[in-house]
Amino acid sequence: MRKTTPPRSLAPRAARRALQDASVALLSSLVAALLLLDSCATIEGPRLYPLPASVTFAGENVPLGESDAYERIWGWYNYFLSRPWVVEVWLQRARSIFPFIDAELRNHRLPLDLRYLAVAESSLDPRATSPSGAGGIWQFMPGTAALYGLRIDRFVDERYDYLLETRAALSYFENARRELGGSWFLVCAAYNLGITAIKDRVERQGSTDYWSMVFPPQTDEYVPKIIAIKLIMENARSLGFAIPTEKADRAVRLTLATVDNPIYLSDIASATGLPFRQVWLLNPQIKGLLLPPGSYDFYLPERFASKRRILNDYLNGLPYERETFVVKKGDTLFSTARALGTTVDELESINDLKGSATLAIGAKLLYWRRVVAEGYNQDQPQFSGRGR
Repeated sequence: MRKTTPPRSLAPRAARRALQDASVALLSSLVAALLLLDSCATIEGPRLYPLPASVTFAGENVPLGESDAYERIWGWYNYFLSRPWVVEVWLQRARSIFPFIDAELRNHRLPLDLRYLAVAESSLDPRATSPSGAGGIWQFMPGTAALYGLRIDRFVDERYDYLLETRAALSYFENARRELGGSWFLVCAAYNLGITAIKDRVERQGSTDYWSMVFPPQTDEYVPKIIAIKLIMENARSLGFAIPTEKADRAVRLTLATVDNPIYLSDIASATGLPFRQVWLLNPQIKGLLLPPGSYDFYLPERFASKRRILNDYLNGLPYERETFVVKKGDTLFSTARALGTTVDELESINDLKGSATLAIGAKLLYWRRVVAEGYNQDQPQFSGRGR
């Protein structure tokens, strides 16, 4: 039997041409990819900025000749410069907060460079609160705040009063300076780690030179971070940041007191004609929306500086009456607040209640009732701060 071979497959001409085109396209893609990789090798990375030839902090020289010190500061310097939006926030907030800090530093005859610790701590956010419970621009813990005379109760937290917290922070610096007897670098480290902990390390390591000592990682980076912030904020314009030229809205601190009336933030807004949110933003030390009768410090725009007595008389003359509500079966904080025309937060504040508190039948709740006199317009500003 004669052997036969199967006929060779004859692909159509169009199919052969399509295969050739696909091969050429694949080869072109590979060449393009190789060219792209080659070009990427020449693309420049983000711009890195060198440090100045010499740097001082609080009158003391920073040892930039030591590679370890240089690298730690340089790292933070370029980290922040790669985040210009962060620096812009610092510059905006500094316009209104640095004048308070600088005035206190001068009164205490302390170096102005210490103001940069507040930037490192909170980015100058008066309402800043850390997960550990530290608060305010200087990030005082509640226990430390009490030691330095800051009031914290259910109505007021003076850690968020940037003038009072600044005074407390400067007292801390002075204590640290006396206790450590060393450089301002150690004082700054103590602000992060604690005076006792720094004294212990000085004794065990036999040195008072911050740059030659070993600290926990956070403290080890704390001083370099502060120095980097100083360099950026002092040279912001030459680094390409737009420095705000318009005058910052200055605030003044007024002590207001009432004998029988509560003080509502809404009453202050009504009396001054200011938006409620502006009053609230200016006074982060006020926890709620009202305060019981007493003496409190408020911040208002500078034009109200001469109006304290007028505002004080206005608040004392408001027609409030103190009332008592007796809890009945089925009453809740929400239903009671709605029935009294007030809020749950207000009832909790006045009566020192917790959010999950259960109302006992027969319990007495205090509240203030506004008695509106005929012809009285509570939406009409009583004074604007302009004129006499």
